[in-house]
Amino acid sequence: MTSKRKKKAPAQRLQRVARLRIQDFRGIETLDLEPGAVTLAEGGTGAGKTSILEALQVALSNAGQHPRLVREGADYAVILVELDDGTEVKRTLSTGKDTGSVTVTDPDGHSVRAPQAYLDGLVDALAFNPVEFLSMESKEQARLLLEALPLEPLTEGDLHDLIGDVDFAAEGWSTMHPLVTLRGLEREVFDERTLLNRDAKEATIAAKDLCDGIPADFDAEAWADVDSTSLSEELSAANHAQAEYQRLASDLAEAEERADQLRERLKAAIVTRSHLVTEIESLGEHPDPEPLRRRMADYDQSRRHLQALEDAQAKKEAAEEWEQLSVTLTEALGRIRSKPAELLRVADLPVEGLSLADDGTILIDDRPIASLSDGEKVTLALTLAQERVGTLGLLLVDGLEKLDADLQEELLDQAAVGPYQWLLTRVTAGELEVHIL
Repeated sequence: MTSKRKKKAPAQRLQRVARLRIQDFRGIETLDLEPGAVTLAEGGTGAGKTSILEALQVALSNAGQHPRLVREGADYAVILVELDDGTEVKRTLSTGKDTGSVTVTDPDGHSVRAPQAYLDGLVDALAFNPVEFLSMESKEQARLLLEALPLEPLTEGDLHDLIGDVDFAAEGWSTMHPLVTLRGLEREVFDERTLLNRDAKEATIAAKDLCDGIPADFDAEAWADVDSTSLSEELSAANHAQAEYQRLASDLAEAEERADQLRERLKAAIVTRSHLVTEIESLGEHPDPEPLRRRMADYDQSRRHLQALEDAQAKKEAAEEWEQLSVTLTEALGRIRSKPAELLRVADLPVEGLSLADDGTILIDDRPIASLSDGEKVTLALTLAQERVGTLGLLLVDGLEKLDADLQEELLDQAAVGPYQWLLTRVTAGELEVHIL
């Protein structure tokens, strides 16, 4: 991480809390505090440190369940906040069904209409805690950092520029952070291209296997126009003629046998024989169906070869189409992968050296947050906290003791620099003590 973070230049002077008065809020009966630029509340568990921060949150943002916030035994709680420009905020909390009330008085003593809307314009994220950020999982840290990046969601035109007419995009992409959209889109396009390349390869192999099963001397053109009907008719006629010949030959043999055995009927047998011989001779030379059987078999084989050629051609055409689409997706991947760098290059980033890894990990100077030094982590957390601050430059940090001693000192040193006002808590032994640093 670079030695100096990007400073957020306030559009106007940041306001500060000049005075905080609390009555009957949680465990606090009364408290009157004039916070400084850095205010540290210390004490044991239950001493009231966190209640001070929570009172400010409730007074300014109306957070929490009011009946549980009123001190036991009291009917209502009152929180008064005075800003350094003279603006006064009064929040009253009730234990009954009444949700309480809030009034805001401007520096001239006039009541502000729609006071909560006015307060919402002062504060952004009082609940953001840099200490909690340092102990978050990397995915949650990435989410908060992405929220701080001033980037607009991608439009349909942006997606068309990236992937052309290829019809797909992540569901809900129009509401996602653009870097998240691009990362998901890259993953989908890459997966789709992988499937296309696999299908194209399989189709090419299948086409080759089909062609390899066809004899080298097979004449596709010669067999393409052969009509199986006429070939079948010729074969059927040959089979019929052969059957008729065999029948007549059998009759002739039977007649000759009867002539040998029945000499008394020799004349009739001779006549019969004469007739049969005449019939046989009328048939002429009988056709041999075997060549036609072979040709019919050749025809069936040619049909299979022709179908294989047709299937192979279809596979080749599909492979070519998929390969071309794969090229298109490869070009789209290049544009998608370069888009995050382009967006980050033109964006007003809150942190210098910020980028996004392929798996969505946030990188600072090409290093994940987990590998930053302790000082760099604190700088990052404070930068993000300051980036989220509203017109009221107030930052609340609860649980400073969760950090080691060096990190605590680093955080306090950095908090002391800049236009922001800090209110921090730290668990120690003893009663509540408030220090203005």
